[in-house]
Amino acid sequence: MVLTINQKKMNRIQINIFLFFLTFGCLAQATNKSPLKTDFAVIKNQQWYLQTLLKNKYLTNGNQPYIHFSDTHLSGFAGCNQIKGNYTIENNHINIQNIKQTKKFCQESIELENPFVELLYKTHKWKFRKNKFILKDEHNKKLLIFTNQQ
Repeated sequence: MVLTINQKKMNRIQINIFLFFLTFGCLAQATNKSPLKTDFAVIKNQQWYLQTLLKNKYLTNGNQPYIHFSDTHLSGFAGCNQIKGNYTIENNHINIQNIKQTKKFCQESIELENPFVELLYKTHKWKFRKNKFILKDEHNKKLLIFTNQQ
């Protein structure tokens, strides 16, 4: 079978088109596998309930801690006391500071409340994936995981 020069060029063009779509189709599919939101707007103006604290699932006793972010302030509940503070965001970095707490004493939640607030201070990075809001330290270790459902 003898192919003319035009047929050879057409075959090369068809192969190149096929390879182009194959390559970019795979790249598009790979980037869609694990959606990662980097816009903090998805986090703001809703309550995020504590689900995991340092790899330990948090089981609620009716006083489930949560946080809520507005434009530059955070507020929430640490298990016994209300909390308020400030935060700044730059890309996936978050700096939480100036956390103030009410002064109630609750024996049953003190074991959770103190570590919860301490971990908020240690937070340096955030991530939103699969409806979970994740706070991490500077070494990318997961500290706190929240969900928007109680």
